[in-house]
Amino acid sequence: MSDTASIEQASTIFEKVWQQPNGHLFKSEIHGVMAIADRFPRMPLQVVVAPSSGTPHKDQHFYDLGLDQQRKLLELGLIVGSKILNHCTPNQRSMFTLEGFAVKDHAHLVYYAGERGQGIDRYTGGILGDEAVQRTIEVVSFSPVEAEQAEARLAQLDR
Repeated sequence: MSDTASIEQASTIFEKVWQQPNGHLFKSEIHGVMAIADRFPRMPLQVVVAPSSGTPHKDQHFYDLGLDQQRKLLELGLIVGSKILNHCTPNQRSMFTLEGFAVKDHAHLVYYAGERGQGIDRYTGGILGDEAVQRTIEVVSFSPVEAEQAEARLAQLDR
């Protein structure tokens, strides 16, 4: 087996995304967390918040992570959730799911805009498509100033 093939087998999908040079809404090399637009959204403004590494081919849950990593994911999620809330319709709220079912070997949080009773659509609704992904990128991407502020908030957790 080639080195490239063994790396592919030894990586989770989010580890592969982490390695990509762009396409992140936010990525902190210092704190090992990222936010990306979900490529297969079932809800408006669907964002995945994940750490830099998972456990290839083994189940990993949010609660398996160290407390520092959990806090950093939740802190980044608070920032993402607030950005989503700023673009919700009057009937929507910013919601999140503690880890998804589709990527079992990499703990993650999923944030999105939804209405009361609509949470089930996160699992059963149809995929919204490329326009929804593009809208998410447009409204949730971090400006350089927002990225700097997010880094500062994450750094406070190290104290």
